[in-house]
This record gives sequence, C-alpha cells and structure tokens, in this order.
Amino acid sequence: MATLIRFLRARGGDVYKATELVKEDLAWRASYRPQDLRCRWIETQATTGKMRVSDTYDVHGRPVIVMHHKYENSKDETGQVQYLVWTLEHAIRRMTPPVSKYSVFINQEGFSLFSGPSMKVSKEVAKCLSGRYPERLGHAVIWQPPFYFRAFYKIISPFIDTRTKQKILMVHGEYGPGSENDRAMTNIFGPNWRIICGIDQPQEADNIAPGYSHSVAWDKIQRFEQAYFVARNEQERQAARDSIYGPAPVSPDTEVARLVSGYPQTYGLEAPVPTAVASPVAAASAAAALAAAAGASPLAVSAAASAAAAATNVANSATAVPESAESKEGLELKSDAPSPVPEEDGSLLSAGGARSDASPGGSSPAADTAPQSPSSDEALAGPI
Repeated sequence: MATLIRFLRARGGDVYKATELVKEDLAWRASYRPQDLRCRWIETQATTGKMRVSDTYDVHGRPVIVMHHKYENSKDETGQVQYLVWTLEHAIRRMTPPVSKYSVFINQEGFSLFSGPSMKVSKEVAKCLSGRYPERLGHAVIWQPPFYFRAFYKIISPFIDTRTKQKILMVHGEYGPGSENDRAMTNIFGPNWRIICGIDQPQEADNIAPGYSHSVAWDKIQRFEQAYFVARNEQERQAARDSIYGPAPVSPDTEVARLVSGYPQTYGLEAPVPTAVASPVAAASAAAALAAAAGASPLAVSAAASAAAAATNVANSATAVPESAESKEGLELKSDAPSPVPEEDGSLLSAGGARSDASPGGSSPAADTAPQSPSSDEALAGPI
C-alpha cells in the first residue's frame, strides 16, 4: 500500500487525482510489463555506460543512477526508453527496505544538443519519472551544466514543483578536495563520490564513459538478476544484493526508519520521524479511499485502513525526534496529511486485490520478446 501512498503524495493529497494516476499506471504496467524486462534485451544500449546504476550506494543507502549523454550510442528511440525503464526497475530492485528512493547523477560535461536525447525520448523520460515512478527521487545532481542549460533552468524553475526543486543540485566550477562542491557531493554520495559518479576516472576507450567497464558491470547484473528472480522472499533478495554489490550503508535516518514500519515509505528516509502525525481516522480514510478508487478488493481496502491506523499508532508511540528537526527534502507535515502504510511487496494492486503479473488475455510474453513502448503521448506533470 506504500505504493498507493506515493501516488497520493505526488498529487498533493488529492485522492481523485491520485486515483486517476494509479489507474493510468496500472494500465501502463499491464501493457508495457516493466517488471518482465531482462538485461539481455537491452544490453546493446548499455555497452558505453551512458546510463547505469552504480555498484555503490549513496550515504542514505539509496542506489545511484549515473547518466552521461555524451556517450549515447543509439538512435533507437524505443530502445532508449526501454533501457531507461529497465534501469529504474533495476535501481528499485537494488533498494534495501525501508529505502524507497534513488539518487540521480547527470553528467553534462561535453554535452551537446546534437548528442542529447530527442524530444520524443525526453517526453517519455519526463512521463516515466513523474507519472510512472512518482516520489522515487531522493536527489538529482546536474554536473557541470553548460551556461545555456543553467539559463534555461532559471526560466523554468518557477514552474517546477517546490518539493522536486529542493532535490535538485547544480554543480559547476571547482570541485577539488575541501571545496564547496566537494563538500556538497560528499554530503550526498559520501567520500568516494568521484568513483560512484565516474568523475576523474580512467576510461577503457574514448567512447566509453569514465569509470565504466561493461564486462565487469554486466557480469554482476546478470548474476544479480538470476538470483533476484528466483528468490522466494525479501531475505533471499537481500542476500543477493549483499553478495554481489555489498551491503548498503545505514545512515542515522535509515536506522530510525527501521524502527517505524512503513513510515519512511511515505515521508522518505531523508525526513526524521516527526513528533506528531495524522490521526488514525484521517490516515485510514485516505488510504482506504485511494485503494477503493483504484479498484482494490474490499479485503484490500480494509487492510489498507487497518495498516494505516496501525502505522500511525506505532509512529506516535516511537521515540520522538525533536520538533526542530527539518526534513532534508523540505517537506512540510500537515495535520491532515495522509499517514503512511506499511509496504508488503512494493507492488500495485489490480482489480480484485491481486498483483497484475499476467499479460492481457492471461498469457505471458515470450521468453526473448521485450515489451513494446507505450503509445500514449499524454504528458504527466508532478513531483518526482
């Protein structure tokens, strides 16, 4: 149910708007089937390291998605979007509960309008981030953006959602040890941020992103996918993560979050647990209304209400963090905000309360046939 809460937050607590977004996402997942994407279908897109999930996590234990458009190696727009979706899904699989977000590092050194993504791909990227994976972004760092990009960002920034804007960091200029930029990067990614983000790292070839070795990265990805998809429970999935990529760091915020089941799935690991949250009645009503409107079964609606009330009671009885503590995302907590719901498996419920794991008509896609790109051109706006 935490997935439903993410959609509710993405629409500012508006149950009707969140319901419409959930319905659109369910329809997209039923047709596109992102959960069925496998690395063997998109490997040709990954050979240059233009977009990848770093082996190492940031200081909050979040996966780090590294993008470097200078090393774009394909004109296949469908393949580019498919690779983006697979990358986002892979980052989510790499998350260690209760982590529910990823960080994004966009390297614009050497960026050119001629090597950047097309308008169609850019539109699909915006749609995926805001409508298909809402409230998944922890931080977005834009590295060494050219002047015209910074000027363009200043023009459009007033129209960007405030919560999203507070997650974006522009880094340009000096970044040597002890500099302001070095400290900012260390606060997000840790002292090894250059290795994580591929900055000042060796290159295997001129057309390969710095710090990327496809043979090494792809061997880990293949082993991880094989172990992840045969795992029977979260403990086995966690063992696969740790054995291949090593354990994610546990920050103080993460440790507090583990004590309150389900809470960080709503307010994010960056936000300390507040001393007061919504009443159980308000929380239960919001969760149940959204679950019912999304087409969940009566049993699932009842479970959503019970879980929301239980999570609220647990949060209220947990050790309080001082009221002066502020969310690192700048999130304002209001008394009528929906309360968190513990996440069971991170998946959305389809009609009848079951996960949508079968393709339309009850059949599954062929083993070596990748899902097709969605056809909708409707843009989705909102926080990411």
